[in-house]
Parts: sequence; structure tokens; C-alpha cells
Amino acid sequence: MIFINKYFIELVADNNIKGVLSLLRIGINIDILNMALLLVAHKGNSDIAEELINAGANINAKDFKGRAALIIAAATGNEKIVEELIKRKVNLDIQDSSYKTALIWATEKGYKEIVKKLINAGSNLNIKEKSDGNTALIVAVQEEHIEIVKHLINAGAELNLQDNKGMTALMWAVMRGDVEIVKELVD
Repeated sequence: MIFINKYFIELVADNNIKGVLSLLRIGINIDILNMALLLVAHKGNSDIAEELINAGANINAKDFKGRAALIIAAATGNEKIVEELIKRKVNLDIQDSSYKTALIWATEKGYKEIVKKLINAGSNLNIKEKSDGNTALIVAVQEEHIEIVKHLINAGAELNLQDNKGMTALMWAVMRGDVEIVKELVD
């Protein structure tokens, strides 16, 4: 069985859908399915992700760093995996070990379309990550992602939340000298 599990993970890593489907028919341990889903979230094969979920993979399972498939997919820009997980009613506000959500990761990386999908699906806009106390809006300002700033504001992100240093999104924008973002935050 150990050989089959190892071979299954290799098939997933190689995006070999036919091989994955063959082994799913004989049955794969749930822990291996969960590990495979996390791997696919990174690799970006939505067809394999769909099959793994259909076979029983836990869409909210986490790796040793506390990252769930949604967080991995959002942080690596795998939009189709994010869509599939949203469709399957994943916990949108699941956090990794640093309390970052998929929305914060996608914001940090500048994945505007993923941010929009997470917002439209109902992600909590105001969750703070642990180390700095940043919200998605503060991260968007720090990274100067003006379009994401606009989406978060229009979706109702709290403008006056402070990070662990007592800084708001507006304070960060002023400190960075970003006039365009300052205008967005005060209008």
C-alpha cells in the first residue's frame, strides 16, 4: 500500500489525470487524498482537484504549516482551483499558522481576479493576520495594489482598522506617499 500511495502522489505531481483516476478506482487513503489536494492546489490542475474532492479529500485539510488548499491556491495564483473550492463551499476564512487567509495572500501577491472571487464568495474582509495585524486592505496599500484597494473599499472593508503598530490603511498610504491610494481611502 505504501508503494501505491507514493505512486499516487507522483501521478498527482506529474498532472497525470488518467493515472490518478485509475488509482482512485481502487481506493486511496484519506490522508493521501488530502495531501494530494494540497499538492494540486499548488500545481494548479483543477481537473485533478475535482476528482480528489469527489473521492473524499477534505477541502479544509491543512499541511504542517497550517495551509489549506484555498490558501495555497490563492497564494500561488491558481484561480481555477480557487473557483472549484469556492464552488464546493470551502471555509473562505480559514487561516494558516500566521493567521493569513486566502484573501490576504491573494492581496499580497496582487492576484486581482482571485481577490474579486473571494470577495464575491463572502470572505471576511477584516480578518487580521497574526505577526503584523494586517488586514487585506492594509496589505493592498502596503503592496500598492490600487485596483485591489478599490475592490476592498467597494466591498465594505473597514477603513479604520489598525495593525499591531497602530497604523491604518490611510496612515500607510500617507507614509508611502501614494497620493492615488490616499484619494481612494478618503473619498
